[in-house]
Amino acid sequence: YRGEGAVGLGRAFISAGVPLVVASLWPVDSESTAELMINFHRYRSRHGLATANALQRAQLDMITSPDGRNRTPFAWASFVTIGGYSSF
Repeated sequence: YRGEGAVGLGRAFISAGVPLVVASLWPVDSESTAELMINFHRYRSRHGLATANALQRAQLDMITSPDGRNRTPFAWASFVTIGGYSSF
C-alpha cells in the first residue's frame, strides 16, 4: 500500500465534484459497517446533523453497542470524512 490510500481516492471524488466523501482507512467487517452506516444516514436524514457530526454520533453508538464486536475500534474507527460541508 503505497501512496495516500483512502485520502488519495477521496481526492479523486472531490476533484470530480463530489462535495464530501466518507471513506474507510482499512478493510472493515461488512456487518458492523452496515450498522454504522445505517445509523450514520439516520443521523443525517432524520436528525439533520452535518456529516462529520452524524459520523461521530454513529461511532459513539457503536462504542456503546450491546454487541461487543461493535465496541472495538476495528469496527468503527476506520471511517473518516474527506472534503467539505454538504447540505444534502
